Amino acid sequence: MGNDISVRLDGIDELQKKFEKLTKAHNPNDVEKASLKAAEVIRAEAERTAPLGPTGRLKEAQIKKPLKKGNDFASAIVAIDRAIAYYGGIVTEYGSPYIEPNPFFRNAVRNKAPKAYKTLKDELDRMTKEAVR
Repeated sequence: MGNDISVRLDGIDELQKKFEKLTKAHNPNDVEKASLKAAEVIRAEAERTAPLGPTGRLKEAQIKKPLKKGNDFASAIVAIDRAIAYYGGIVTEYGSPYIEPNPFFRNAVRNKAPKAYKTLKDELDRMTKEAVR
């Protein structure tokens, strides 16, 4: 049973260039807030669907935080905080010899990505409309 996963993102370079242009046109702090609002959609779903183990720590471990690369743009990520539940990604997402996999985090991303995208788009549209007033 292989646990190989591959992800293909077409157009990521173009998206990155457009995102950098957009964030230069807007205050990076406002873009960061919009990114965090979109990330919250996925974080909340991951928390809601995280399995409740003996400690309950996996539900607490769903975090969102800003991710900055330089001062040119702001974005956000959603993750399992390994300081809270170090086993979260390995045990629940991929399983172990003793535990069946439960890919709740990947499912949260897959299921809520359209809503997160719409949230980010709506926030950026609002910011753009305010900027051109």
